[in-house]
Amino acid sequence: MHIRKLIPIAALLLVVIAGVSYAAIPSSNGTISACKDRNGVLRVIDADAGQTCAGNSQLLTWNQQGVPGSQGPAGTARAYAFVEPYSHTVIDVSQALGIARANVALALDGSGVCFGGLGFAPENVTATLRFWNTAPAVVSAALDGYELCPAGYGQAYVTAQFTATGGQTLRPFYVTFN
Repeated sequence: MHIRKLIPIAALLLVVIAGVSYAAIPSSNGTISACKDRNGVLRVIDADAGQTCAGNSQLLTWNQQGVPGSQGPAGTARAYAFVEPYSHTVIDVSQALGIARANVALALDGSGVCFGGLGFAPENVTATLRFWNTAPAVVSAALDGYELCPAGYGQAYVTAQFTATGGQTLRPFYVTFN
């Protein structure tokens, strides 16, 4: 037989083998089936195609997606917001609950952001920088404000800064009150 005749036959054989090996794993119902032998070795089978386990093997079937977990407990955040202090202390209302622009003011020395008029007495405040990079960062959050917070904004003080050459720059941050 000539090589030119063998090439199309080999190509067809390769396509058939690839199709068979692809088969329907996982099955049409989303499960994966395998046979476990006495030594614990697993061999995945195509149950939809009628493959079964030998008499000395155990059939194992599992769901590809998994079982949904139970609903977790409700969060404890009383209020949260995304704050951009370098743009006149803008609060992104799409990322805020219980905090409005009226609750936020820059510290008188520009070192951080003060919060007031929250409508509740926070027990805890946390802050996280929005962006991380290689610059040294300082993030701190404290209740009971800061002596340079404007009147009425003494409930909490947050500073989120990258220390850079020539001074410190306030950075966007997420704040959460519990």
